[in-house]
Amino acid sequence: MLAVPLPTSGQVATPSPLLAAMREELLRSLATLKSQPVPPYFLSYEITDDQAVFVVGSFGDLNSSTESHTRQLDINLRVGDYHLDNTRPIRLGGPGVSYVDSLAFPQIPVTDDPEAVRSILWYDTDQRYKTAVE
Repeated sequence: MLAVPLPTSGQVATPSPLLAAMREELLRSLATLKSQPVPPYFLSYEITDDQAVFVVGSFGDLNSSTESHTRQLDINLRVGDYHLDNTRPIRLGGPGVSYVDSLAFPQIPVTDDPEAVRSILWYDTDQRYKTAVE
């Protein structure tokens, strides 16, 4: 989801390289896929940024601590129409239908490198589109 907080008075909004890359790739993908025989009617990206710190102690002494930082991508791409699209299963199981695939969340680099983010967005959007049309 692309949600940009509005600056309060006195603050200058600094554009996020991650949001800019998402917006550019979303617009490019929609324009490209619109010309396909079965165009998507909906496309959205959501990146979840998780930062965690794990601390283990015993009797007041620090035994270990670790930090992790991950980003996961969720793409919602729909072909068909609102009443019957690729998110509504017609049959359960069978070739091309995998419950595990629907739970896969690609990893996004934690650096704000726009080209790296856009290449992952492009590749995974293409894969989702091909699966949706199938």
